Amino acid sequence: TAMSNYLLRNLLALLLIVFALDTLYAQELNNKTQKPHCTFTPSFSYLPLNPVAFQKVTFTDNTPGAVQWRWYINNQLVSINPVFTYQIHSGGFFVTLYVSNGTCEDQTSESFNVMEVCNRQSFQTRFSTSG
Repeated sequence: TAMSNYLLRNLLALLLIVFALDTLYAQELNNKTQKPHCTFTPSFSYLPLNPVAFQKVTFTDNTPGAVQWRWYINNQLVSINPVFTYQIHSGGFFVTLYVSNGTCEDQTSESFNVMEVCNRQSFQTRFSTSG
C-alpha cells in the first residue's frame, strides 16, 4: 500500500500540473483571439445635408487615425475609400461605415429616409453607432 499511496500522490500532482498548464494555455489563447478595444470613435459626414431624390451625396469618413474603410448601403459593399459619392433615390436606405486603424475595427451607421413633402423630396436621418 505504500507504493499505491506513492503512485496516487504522484498521479494527483501530475493531474494538477496538467490542469494548471491547460488553464494557462486557455487564457493565453483567449487573450490572442479577443478583439482589441478600439480607442477611436468612428464617424462620418455627408453633403448636401438635405438632398432630394436622385441627387448625389458625398459621404466622408471623419475617424481620426483610420487606415481602412468599408462602406455599405443596405448591406451592400459600395466603397473601400475614405470618401465616396452615392446617388440617392426616394425611400429609405441604411449606411454603415466600418473603419480600422490597423489594430482594431469599429463601425457606425445611419439610416436615411428620402420622402416626398409637398411634391418635393426631403432627407431625414437617424443615427446609431456600435462599438
